[in-house]
Amino acid sequence: MAVPIPGTTPRILDGGQTGAQRAEGFVTVQTSGARELARELLRASTKFGRDATKPLTDAAKAAMKPVMDRYIAKAQQNQVSGNLYRSVRIQAGKKKYDGVGIAVGGPLHIANAEEWDVAKKGAGNHAWLVEFGTGRRRPSTQGRRTYLNVHEKINNSFRPIRNDNPSMGGRFDNEQFERMGRGFYFIMGTKNNPNRKQGAGYPHDFLMALAPGQTYGAMPARHWMEESIREGSGAALQSLLAALKQQIDKLQRAA
Repeated sequence: MAVPIPGTTPRILDGGQTGAQRAEGFVTVQTSGARELARELLRASTKFGRDATKPLTDAAKAAMKPVMDRYIAKAQQNQVSGNLYRSVRIQAGKKKYDGVGIAVGGPLHIANAEEWDVAKKGAGNHAWLVEFGTGRRRPSTQGRRTYLNVHEKINNSFRPIRNDNPSMGGRFDNEQFERMGRGFYFIMGTKNNPNRKQGAGYPHDFLMALAPGQTYGAMPARHWMEESIREGSGAALQSLLAALKQQIDKLQRAA
């Protein structure tokens, strides 16, 4: 899961829980039945003078795949940009412990987009908000970029309006639009996104103008990760058992 983005307010879920508190209840996959196989792998590794950390980690990564496949499928069916599902990775845990295998799966949080090809690899910075939703939102100025002639750019993005005044050219002239738009905050969708659905409404195709202090609609909670873990837990356990047996056989054949 991605970490919460600074400056956002998490939705308080049913029962008064925050998203982080609710996540604690479903982020683990049951591994009952696999412990004896894990011990057997440890014993075999010790017997043949091998480090069990990598084979245990490989088995954990194999167990993670059925869950991540479900998560990717849910995101592919519903995502606008595709950034979320493209960012999903399964990798070894950063901390290493002898005889312990750790696998981490989920969307990647990208700290520096300049060093990361978002178009190809995606970015899951919004995964937390997609999972748990938000309350009504107010545009933030945190990290906001500044554009020259921003009102002109926004005005030109509007479809021509019906107007009886020919001098208007079908839309407001830029000076008039700038005067009218002072104090307003404009939120625009991605015009050239290949998944854009014209007229479908937020989040597929939107252009909103908000007055000072005005908020816009809440993002619904999707619960894709929670659903994926619950739906894929059985397959994850079976994959774990099969992977552990495979690693044990591999050690014995190599002996």
